[in-house]
Amino acid sequence: MSKGKSTAKYSEVAEFLTTIFNARREKNAKYSLRAFSRDLKTSPGRVSSILSGHDLPGKILRKRIITTLRLSAEMAERLEFLIGKCLHERKDERAPHQLSEEKYTFLPHWHHFAILNLMETVSFKNSSVWIAERLGLSESAVDESLKCLKEVGLVEERDGKLCSTHKHLTSTHDVPSSALRNFQRQFLNKSLQSLDSDSVELRDITSIIVPTNPRQLYKAKLLARQFRRDISQLLEEGEKTEVYNVCVQIVPATRISGTI
Repeated sequence: MSKGKSTAKYSEVAEFLTTIFNARREKNAKYSLRAFSRDLKTSPGRVSSILSGHDLPGKILRKRIITTLRLSAEMAERLEFLIGKCLHERKDERAPHQLSEEKYTFLPHWHHFAILNLMETVSFKNSSVWIAERLGLSESAVDESLKCLKEVGLVEERDGKLCSTHKHLTSTHDVPSSALRNFQRQFLNKSLQSLDSDSVELRDITSIIVPTNPRQLYKAKLLARQFRRDISQLLEEGEKTEVYNVCVQIVPATRISGTI
């Protein structure tokens, strides 16, 4: 398959830089990809590959982008964050399957994904009654969920057994989404329920409040993302018998003033 037809792996970085390129073209209609490449002291082919989401700028080119294009401190940090995120995901050997917002909108409830994970446990049974009992759901809710999961291709039947088609799933990152906000609310509500109903031996809900430099937030997000991968790998070791929600929250306790 040619590079032009393959799926863009680094679309967020591509969109960020394409916006900058288009802004320069708006100021000068004759400003071309070749001129953009000349300003960055690299080849048009390399720039084209980056803008199409098939490649990432290396350290030297990133420095040129920041200095030559005179990016603000906020934009420079945003670029480094997006590239850092891509590098973390590229190192992840499990290569999670990213779900679109359309699928999250079609699968709006936490239990859709709880059912997917329940399929990975050793005692899983192809029974709506059993699934409903394990997750505290109605049988009709389970039936409807399985129907939806099959429709979007996340569940299939193999030799009469229900199986998930992707072992690891992820959503889009740092993109405003009403569907994902609704989804996260459900996880937070589940944590509140656990706080009241589960013994401390079965849960860990803790928090800290720290004085914070908001400009370091993008680094904290990368650390949180790596933590989620590490904790997932740890919890999946050995015999899997339960399904847990793992929530990491980094939120401001103060009213943010001005720009970050």
